[in-house]
Amino acid sequence: MELMSMLKRTSFPAGRLSAAMDATAAAAEPVTALPRYDANNVQPFGVLLLLQEADLSVAQISLSCEQILSVPPAQLLGKPIADWLPERTVALLRTALKEAHDPACGAFYLRTSIRFNDRMFYAVLHRHAGQVVLELEPCLMATPELELEWLRRIERAQGMMRQSTEPQGLCQQMVQEIHALTGFSRVMVYRFDSEWNSVVFAEQKSEALESVRNLVFPAADISPAVREQYAAGQMRYIQDIEYQPTTLFPTRPPGMPPPDLLYATLRGATKRNMSYLHRLGVRSVLVVPVIACHRLWGLVVCMSMEPMHIPYALRRLCAMLAHTAGYLITDQLRAHEDAERQRLTQAARAVFNTVSEHKGHLEHAWPECGASLLGSLNAAGVLCWSAAGKYTHGIVPDGSAQDRLIDWLQQTELVAEHFFATDQLSALLPDWDAQAAQASGMIAIPLAARWQSGIAWLRPEHRHHVVWGHDPKRQINAVDMGRGEYPLSLSVEEMRGKAQPWSVPELESAELMAGLRAHASLKASEEALRYSEDRHRRLSAQTSDWYWEQDEEHRLVHSSNEVWAGFGFNQRAVIGLRRWEIGGVQYDPAVWNEHIDRLNRHVPFRDFEYAMRLPDGELHWASITGEPVFDKQGKFTGYLGTGTDITARKKAELAVAESEARFRLLADNAPVMIWLADEEGARTYLNQTWLNFTGLPLEPQVGYGWLQSVHPEDAVRIERTIQNAVHEPDLVQMEYRLRYHDGSYRWVESTAVPRFARDRSFLGFIGSVTDIHERKRLALELTALNQTLEERVQERTRELESFAYTISHDLRAPLRSIDGYAALLFQENQTTLNDQGQYYIERVRSGAQQMGTLIDALLRFSRYSLRPVERSLFEMERQVREVVAEIVPADRLDEVMIKSLPACNADESLIRQVWVNLISNALKFTRRVEYPRIEIGHNGEAYYVADNGAGFDMQYADKLFGVFNRLHSEEEYEGTGAGLAIVRRIVQRHEGQIWAQAQVGVGATFFFTLPAPVQTELL
Repeated sequence: MELMSMLKRTSFPAGRLSAAMDATAAAAEPVTALPRYDANNVQPFGVLLLLQEADLSVAQISLSCEQILSVPPAQLLGKPIADWLPERTVALLRTALKEAHDPACGAFYLRTSIRFNDRMFYAVLHRHAGQVVLELEPCLMATPELELEWLRRIERAQGMMRQSTEPQGLCQQMVQEIHALTGFSRVMVYRFDSEWNSVVFAEQKSEALESVRNLVFPAADISPAVREQYAAGQMRYIQDIEYQPTTLFPTRPPGMPPPDLLYATLRGATKRNMSYLHRLGVRSVLVVPVIACHRLWGLVVCMSMEPMHIPYALRRLCAMLAHTAGYLITDQLRAHEDAERQRLTQAARAVFNTVSEHKGHLEHAWPECGASLLGSLNAAGVLCWSAAGKYTHGIVPDGSAQDRLIDWLQQTELVAEHFFATDQLSALLPDWDAQAAQASGMIAIPLAARWQSGIAWLRPEHRHHVVWGHDPKRQINAVDMGRGEYPLSLSVEEMRGKAQPWSVPELESAELMAGLRAHASLKASEEALRYSEDRHRRLSAQTSDWYWEQDEEHRLVHSSNEVWAGFGFNQRAVIGLRRWEIGGVQYDPAVWNEHIDRLNRHVPFRDFEYAMRLPDGELHWASITGEPVFDKQGKFTGYLGTGTDITARKKAELAVAESEARFRLLADNAPVMIWLADEEGARTYLNQTWLNFTGLPLEPQVGYGWLQSVHPEDAVRIERTIQNAVHEPDLVQMEYRLRYHDGSYRWVESTAVPRFARDRSFLGFIGSVTDIHERKRLALELTALNQTLEERVQERTRELESFAYTISHDLRAPLRSIDGYAALLFQENQTTLNDQGQYYIERVRSGAQQMGTLIDALLRFSRYSLRPVERSLFEMERQVREVVAEIVPADRLDEVMIKSLPACNADESLIRQVWVNLISNALKFTRRVEYPRIEIGHNGEAYYVADNGAGFDMQYADKLFGVFNRLHSEEEYEGTGAGLAIVRRIVQRHEGQIWAQAQVGVGATFFFTLPAPVQTELL
């Protein structure tokens, strides 16, 4: 117990995520609301209990207690923990509760025994959201002697970390020690950059594993809400992702809010986390935050391919080591910043001294201070401009680019009046990519109003390569996650267009350099000072706050003259009067008697409000605060205090009350049901239309009581939908059955819209409910009718297929006869037939054969028109390369260029026929070109096949895709004229479009579109 007392109070800083310092004034990344975790997903390696704080009795308990404590949950439910925990343990837990432990600062824990079990347990206690949570984990092999050995090793590791002079070294020491202590197969430190991408900063692993050191993982891998939890110092542990979750018993005790397990150690893993770990082959994981400089600096991530039981005490010791690393990193970073700050300050002082020697004229001092200006901000170039011209030093863009930069600073609304900084100019300044090599980062300060003169420090582009753990541009959707198809292939990206970020000391130095404006225009500064003093005087005269004094009889002896003048009174007319005696003051005995009693008792008062009718008849409100005054002998001499005109606030409150009354009037008379809910999803208001529909009074339906009127088959689904919506507020639409006042159930449609305060905090929902019972009935009838029509269409399709087969069979036989007998006639009479006779027979045979070809084309057209479309997601570029390799002769392959093609969600075999027909078409019509060229690609909207062949006249474009329509003679180019008709029919059956553009003798391009693959948003 003495050993553990050293660990109980180990806490983590409660700092929150701080926005990365971006002088462009871009908004920081929004942090979504922290989710309320599912109470039916509790890890089973311990027992989780929710306690009633008054007597520490068990209100809910996880079902794992029967296996771990050897006691059925019902036996402990409703009983105080004092019945089965040692008296000393209960006393320590009560003391911890009185200290109101914040779970973000580390839970209180200790070793304890249990009366009906001979094992030792860790009892972990915290309070969150008004709930008391107690967790029991078996100590297993964690004896006090072993815990002492762990502590000694942690202290030794802390000493070694203190000897490191830079963050990477101490992080490596930390992961080595955690790896040795815990046995995890891989222990890493993720370091976050300014955009919340995570870099593998340090790593210790088993020999069989490949290293992932220096890989970068996108910010989207760890959501802002999860980073917020880690920034609060929360540790995360999953013993085995293959666990079977246990649930709380009972599920929802009456009178208790839904349990919030945000800070519970036994809280289960999310589906996203499980899918991600499955993909990695990880069975167990421990994550500990590293807090440095009051922000989330990084994470210690421990992974194992096997389940790992890490005792709670050892996990807390790992957190202590990470806590130490955070403090050491903070010291090192601040020492580095202090040294840099001192050096930059010296350079800035040199500039000030030089400018002062030239009487504040920077342009005169430029030859002497240009180099010092560069050093004052670690810039590569500096640009100064004024009415006298431009001055540069170091690496800067050319003159026209300088003018663009100055014009942009003077005209854009993105730039503040006194300071501007960015590390990515090309993201703000249009068409700046060509100048990014000389100027990607910039800090600018004005030396005159509206940036008519100023200084800009410039940094070149920092071009480098980043090795991503997976492609950051690929969207990870929920379907991929559910199948475990999380992309982990390495992706190398060249980073361009950004400079090295400006450091905090550099930004501070730039603020200091802004003082050059005073040196550059001393007279303007003096004029501004005079104006400021005059403005302050006038504002003071017009302020709504005033100072007052009154004597021991409560008579006013002093009050600001300007205030009473603003109220329409003469100050001399109110001096000597008690406040409630002043004309126009609304005297309400119930209000004033209590105030006068406080005055008579000579006690302080705050925010006493009263109304006053002004001479012009308008009602104003004032709020006063006062302190009693006593002389040296302790005699009461009066009051002194301040007052505030609160008329605007009072009018706003009245307006809000009137608005609320109008809302309720409109809502109660609306033809649809309207409701309001709080941030927990509990209904706080139901309009009269709702009450009329259900036939029930308001009281039993507020909160969650309205769910009693939902059909039992829909209730669970509706409750789950509400819980999800509360965790991630968004527009929610749902249909369910609601009990009508006659006892029947009617279908209704509900739409809920989240409500937010001005600070974007979630307030709850407002919703409407519409009776759609009749619409639902008609929809069911329509569905049945559609099914009947579909069956008829299928039957007609089968008839058409049979008819097409019959036609082809019946037509082929006579055609074969015509062709055969014509061939015999020619063979037997070849010597006797003259040239004209032979010509006629050849025409007969050619016509028969062409008729057969046309029948084949007609059958293909019919087959592609009737065949069902079977969609699947496939790589279009792979298919095109296969088609080209199959149908393009080897000696013409170099004529075909294939550009990048996006994936397609379509019938793969049908789309293959589209490519075969279009590419064959292009090959045919470029055959006579001296230098043929065929290009296949996608322009962002449509796939296309372009050639430089014969082309066609666009006035015949509407006939291009008709069956058997030809724009060229058969003697010029062979074919039936059915190929493009088949292409159009296939594209239309995919709900796409096809068109062509061409010019005679120049070439033709055929475009077609297909629906984009469906993307599922990651939840």
